[in-house]
Amino acid sequence: EHVLSYESHNTFPSSCGIASSASGFSALVGAVADCLELPKNMSLEDFEYWSMNWSRIGSGSASRSLYDGIVRWDHQTIDQVITQNDCSHLEHCVVVFNPMPKKVTSSDGHRSVDTSLFQFFRRNGTFESMPRVIKALKECKESPEAWEKFQHIMENDAMVMHAVMCTSDPPAKYLNRPCTQFLDEFMKFRHMNGLRAAFTIDAGPNPHLIWHKDDSEMVISWLKSNHTWVKLLINKQENGGMLLGKEKYEEYLNNKLIEEIAQHNVIMLSGKRYGGKSWLAEQLAQKLKVPSFALSDNIKETYCKLNSISFEEMLVNRELKEKHRSKMVVYAEETIAADAHTWDWALWKQATNSATGNKTFIVSDARRPGDLKFFKRMSNCLHVRVKCPDSIRKERGWVKSEVDDKDSETGLDNADFDFTFASYEGSSDDLEKLISNLEHKLA
Repeated sequence: EHVLSYESHNTFPSSCGIASSASGFSALVGAVADCLELPKNMSLEDFEYWSMNWSRIGSGSASRSLYDGIVRWDHQTIDQVITQNDCSHLEHCVVVFNPMPKKVTSSDGHRSVDTSLFQFFRRNGTFESMPRVIKALKECKESPEAWEKFQHIMENDAMVMHAVMCTSDPPAKYLNRPCTQFLDEFMKFRHMNGLRAAFTIDAGPNPHLIWHKDDSEMVISWLKSNHTWVKLLINKQENGGMLLGKEKYEEYLNNKLIEEIAQHNVIMLSGKRYGGKSWLAEQLAQKLKVPSFALSDNIKETYCKLNSISFEEMLVNRELKEKHRSKMVVYAEETIAADAHTWDWALWKQATNSATGNKTFIVSDARRPGDLKFFKRMSNCLHVRVKCPDSIRKERGWVKSEVDDKDSETGLDNADFDFTFASYEGSSDDLEKLISNLEHKLA
């Protein structure tokens, strides 16, 4: 009996509608095939058949990752309809509006599609349009008419799929307002400039854009000037398909396959109570000229409203805060149990809608692994761990309590960090050096 340990990661966000499960399951099958040296012991035809059938057990569309270029999967067979070289005129990016895991998974959404009246028309339309879209793809390099056909078929299918999802029982509503507004702007921009550029969108609010490389400069320039998205993932990969073997893996690690552009920079501070997080946040905000926000402020404000307590007094009266700390922690944990990132989203909206318009901001009091995960996904996030000995914390008024053993105080004790800073008098840590390092990383 052999036990295999398998670890995978994506170069793009997972579980948000951009085929992370497909890539993960195809990677798993590839790893097993590589371990068992199947490519050496099977004919190419047998290996492709084995890989296709095993990969689609986990995710039907995972079998498409066997080849590069344009691949067709029809539940029975998988075939490469256009090679990578023959579609080298196409460029691609994903416009990310919400990189967090969606509440309704693709699997759950697909289970209810047959309850929609539109599903019959979509299924039949897909069979009819498949040969037409492949023909258009093969001809669109030189033919504007073929591009228009390709664009129409792809965009129509994407929106019909979402109509099916919205009218299923229960419904799965994946699109959000920023995404739909962006697509409206994109179509207007495309029409005004006569560009060969199209969109499609899977089960999530993160559309794919595909355009002719001759229009690349104008499309990329427009994308970078648009300020509604969270991240751009621009595909840089020239060779796709399943890459097997140590040499191919090392080549993959050395190549930058995706150019990731984040709209916002976040400096996230974590540390213990009375450890100096607030002081460091004030110093960084002043010297970097960026705003600072606290996750706990939204929690405190909502808790105070619910319990008829003055929020303004809660902010300045430490005795009052300590009196209610345990109850506030319980309240926060209950809301997080219902929605893991409710307070992260509240701060994100507050910071990104700030009148300052600053693209960099500080989160002064990250406490849980979910906070770090959220802001890492949403931004170019740097984690600063604030350290302080218990003896100094006691001098500042810290008294150990049951709160100190909760996840809100211990959750990030072993998390990865970009920098550490000892926030107390007599420390050898240099504030100016930390600021210089942050500025360098954020440049």
